[in-house]
Amino acid sequence: MDVVQEVETTFPDVWEKPSGKEVVVHVQENSDVVLVSPSDGERVTILVDKNVEVVFFEEGSGTYTVDILCKDNANVRYYSKTTTGSAKRFCYLERDASIFWIDATYGTAKVAVTSYLADKGADAEFHSVFLGSGSHTFSVTSKMIHAGSHSTSNMVSRAVMLGKSKGNYEGLIRILPEAKGCDAYQKEDTLLLSPEAHMDATPNLEISNEDVRCSHGVSLGQVDDEKLFYFLSRGIPKKEAVQLIVQGFFDEILDGMQEHGTGIRKDILQVIA
Repeated sequence: MDVVQEVETTFPDVWEKPSGKEVVVHVQENSDVVLVSPSDGERVTILVDKNVEVVFFEEGSGTYTVDILCKDNANVRYYSKTTTGSAKRFCYLERDASIFWIDATYGTAKVAVTSYLADKGADAEFHSVFLGSGSHTFSVTSKMIHAGSHSTSNMVSRAVMLGKSKGNYEGLIRILPEAKGCDAYQKEDTLLLSPEAHMDATPNLEISNEDVRCSHGVSLGQVDDEKLFYFLSRGIPKKEAVQLIVQGFFDEILDGMQEHGTGIRKDILQVIA
């Protein structure tokens, strides 16, 4: 990885260039893990060259922005943990480029993630877990904007709400008129573990081309009584049983973060304990 002072980027007008201190990262070769640690008021711009595969892990603080430009056939996995402040992430995907976002949000935080699938064959996935506890309030927004034909996207989000926490999730799939043959899906599931907790989840579709396949879904519920009974009947205390159910609820997404998901899983279990 090379950190450089200036990189020629070709973000179009859809890219909103914010103000603030800028750190530019240019990834020119395959990399296992690149650490991204934005500080308050900072903007990180990442350029991933053609055919490069790279994994990022982000843990920032305060209010910051991360912008990624994926050149043709670049393959990015981007893992992040957001516990405080406000994080805004944007990725512009050229032909056959792909990004797989996985984000864990817990605490009072605001997260906005946008993927702009600019060219044919671009692919974006956004998988996220949210944990609300105490009086925490969080907001998560995810957008998939399809400008390239035969581009694909998938959003899967899971939330667990405790105490008096409040959460808001808004997902958007936007298919532009010139984008043919696109395939897009979004799903948000919430477990309410407190009668005083609250979650608003809104999936949105804006489709301007009929030659596409798009769908969405939302579910809101409590701990499954049959699952709880299964653990209790085997002598497992209720609190531990709930922990196991929540862990299983999140594992499908956290497992995708590989070793980075281990620490986040421990943090979540401590909150639930």
